[in-house]
This record gives sequence, structure tokens and C-alpha cells, in this order.
Amino acid sequence: MKKGHLMITILLYIAIQFLFFSLAAIDNVHFYRPNFYWGEPRLECPWLNTIDVAVGTGKTRSGYNGKGKKTNILNIYGVQNMHKLADNATDLNPANSLDAILINLNNLPEQKNFGQLKLKGKFHTIESDISIYQNIKHGFFFQLHIPARKLSVNPNIENQNDLAALDLSPEGTTPPNKTSPEWQAFLNNFFSILKQQNISVRPLNRSGIGDVSLLAGWSCSYQNTTYLDFIDVAAKIGVLFPTGKKRNPDNVFDLPQGYDGHWGVPLKFDLSIGAWEWFTGGLHIGSLFLAERTKTLRIQTSDTQNSFIKLTKTEATFDPGIYFDFDLFIKGDHLWRGFSVLLAYSFNFKEKDNIEPKRSDFNKKIANNDIMLAGWNQHILHFLIEYDFAKKMTDIGTRIGIFYNHVLDGKRMWRTHMKGGSIGLDCAWRF
Repeated sequence: MKKGHLMITILLYIAIQFLFFSLAAIDNVHFYRPNFYWGEPRLECPWLNTIDVAVGTGKTRSGYNGKGKKTNILNIYGVQNMHKLADNATDLNPANSLDAILINLNNLPEQKNFGQLKLKGKFHTIESDISIYQNIKHGFFFQLHIPARKLSVNPNIENQNDLAALDLSPEGTTPPNKTSPEWQAFLNNFFSILKQQNISVRPLNRSGIGDVSLLAGWSCSYQNTTYLDFIDVAAKIGVLFPTGKKRNPDNVFDLPQGYDGHWGVPLKFDLSIGAWEWFTGGLHIGSLFLAERTKTLRIQTSDTQNSFIKLTKTEATFDPGIYFDFDLFIKGDHLWRGFSVLLAYSFNFKEKDNIEPKRSDFNKKIANNDIMLAGWNQHILHFLIEYDFAKKMTDIGTRIGIFYNHVLDGKRMWRTHMKGGSIGLDCAWRF
């Protein structure tokens, strides 16, 4: 390569690096969509520099509830119990006409399905996943992970006619039922009641970066084997920074851009083996520990409640459950020229969240019985086809690929299949 062309290539490469760094994992596991494929162990090559960018999109109306049965995304925690919305709620004034509607509805006797709404909605996301790696010597390397996403949740609650279509209350002569005056008063004043309580059911449409992570790792490639081509291992630990926008507790269907303002510590381990000069198989194990923090949230005040909508808002210490991820993969590596094909399986699991209300008059046990604090899990299949243009490691080599992430099953999560493309750039600097 001519000296002038080499300098232009290097300057272009540095400019691309600067661009990616200025965009503002790991922030990769969420209940609303499958994770991006975790990747293979980091290659042990001094001063190897890599940029990997994946962009994917997905949309859905369906998810899985706590029993693993398919349902609409807004019913993964069950139907919405409006009947007991005011049970043990604070700051309701009987002299206020809208508060009186809530109180009168709450005082009606129990009746199967009375006062319950079965919501419907849809979800759409477009996401980018950027990882920048820099090897140093003796297997040590650094990774910067920058996620960005556009999230859209559209519930079909726009007017009282929508509510009537979603009403599961029984018909007939035995009260309470669909025609009970207290229930009709609630439906007719639903949006006014929410406005008074500073609660919004408007759609979510927001874009921004997620939570950025910086990790340090060590990798090793062992090739002194009899039957295998190699055994690669890599381990990483880092810090997740709460750079993503937090969830708004007053917007019922809001989602955080990352992990809702919590600092985190990701731990990752990767293993792969190679054979026959074309086969690679391996696994990935990871966890994400999030620190507790005090924040304002809406809490459940009665075990009879079950709803996205909660009247009582308070300060509480929020202790997130631990995230775990496990991945198995097989890969046909450079089957023909630069073409590779990969199939992987991921299992993601999240523990239950716990909250500690600051006010002593709130029942901690009841608040923590909220099904929305329960854990969730996902089973995912990943398909990836990639072409590597590099001829040797010292090249400034490009990789391009297409992928499809298919949700197989799960509990309390959304069934959002993702598809997209990826591009990678590798360069091993020599000093």
C-alpha cells in the first residue's frame, strides 16, 4: 500500500473511532426484546482494535404471562383490576367528586371479573449496539459498550369507547356488573380521574442512548492441543454507567432507556473450541449486578390490586434483582472464503425486585407482592450469517453480517423477534 493511501486509511479509521465514541454492556438484556448475540471470546492479539456495530428492529403485540401462556404485551402481568384501585390508597378526599367515584367503586362487593380491563397494545423498537475493543499486551483488553434505542409503546386507550370494548365485567342482573352506576361513573370519568392523579396513559415514543459500560478483560488462546484446533477463553468485569433516561412513574407505559438510573457491575465469561479448521463451538455466561437506589415510584397498596395504574406515589429504596445470561453457540467458520454461519441459544433470567417504602405507614409486604416486581425469563435462538473481507489479521479488515433473533418462550416478557445487520472493523496495530 502506498504511504499516502496508508495515511488516509489510518486517518479515516481514527475519524470513525471518534464518531462512535461521541455517540452517546452490559445493557443488553431486557424483558421487551431478545438480547443481541454476545459474541465469541476476545482474540488474544496484541494491539488488536475492533469496532462492532449491530442495528436491529422488531415489533410485537404478544408476550408471555407468568404461566408461559401467550397474551397481549399489556397483559403479561394479568388483567387490570380497576375495582380495587383505591384500596388503601392515600390522599383521597370523599368531598372531591372524582375521588368519590374511586371510593364508591372500591366499596362494592367482589364479583368475578368485575371492574377488570383486558388491555391491548403494540411495541416497536429500533436499536443499535456498539462495542469498541482495544487489546494491549499479554491477553489484556478493554471494551466500551454503547447501546442506543428507539422505544415505542402504543396502548389502545384513547377514549371511553375503547374502555367499553376492553371491559371484562359480567353482564346480568346480579350486581355489581357492567351496568352498575359506580362502574359506569368510573369509565365515563376515567381520563379525568387519571389527570387529577397526575397519571398519563399516552403512548411512549422516545429515542436515546442506553446505559454505557466500560469493561476490562483478559483472554487466552491455547493451541497446543492434539485433537482440537484451539481453546479460547475470556473473562470481563466492568462498570455500567446510568446514562440512559429514567422511567417516568407518572407515565403508565413508560420504559427506561437503560436500567432506570442504577449503577451496575457486569461480569462475563466466554469459552470456545475449534476443530477441523472450520468448526467453532462455545458458551457465554454473564451476570449484571445493579446497585440499589432511592427513587420515586408508584406502589401497590392492596393485595387485591393488579394494574399498571397505581394511585399511590412515594419515595422508596429500590433493590433490583440480578440479571443472568447463558449462551451456547456453534459456528461454521469461513465455510467458503469469508462466509461463516452461526446458530446460538440464549437463556436470560432476572430475579425479583424488592422495594422499601420510606413512609412507615405503607405495608412493605403488600408493596412487594406486586406482580410487576416479579422476575422473568427468555429463551432465544440467534441466526447469523457473516462475511469477512480480511485476508490476514494485520489487515484493516471489514466484516458484514445479517442476523435474526427469535424468541422461543418465556415468562412475563414480550415476544419481539429482532432482525438486522452488523458491521465490524478489525485492525492489529504493530509497534
